[in-house]
Amino acid sequence: MAIPIAQPNDGGPAFPRSSQGPSGDLDMTFGMSLRDWFAGTLPLSDFDNLLIELFRKDGIKTVDEVIEYAAALRFRNADAMLAESDKNP
Repeated sequence: MAIPIAQPNDGGPAFPRSSQGPSGDLDMTFGMSLRDWFAGTLPLSDFDNLLIELFRKDGIKTVDEVIEYAAALRFRNADAMLAESDKNP
């Protein structure tokens, strides 16, 4: 059971840096997106009860299905955080 994930706004770089490169030019390092950072920092325990309920109710039967669903929930949460941020700059 996969949750579709749209191609949302990624929020831009989470921790951009600039530094002077060896040639004297300005180098930009963007790293991960804010969306990836939001998804990665959300504690999985926030979804434990939901995952247990889905396991019982929706027929999730394997560990792989639970992991896939948990990852999708993290990104859906990150998308919601970015959308809310866009409403309240």
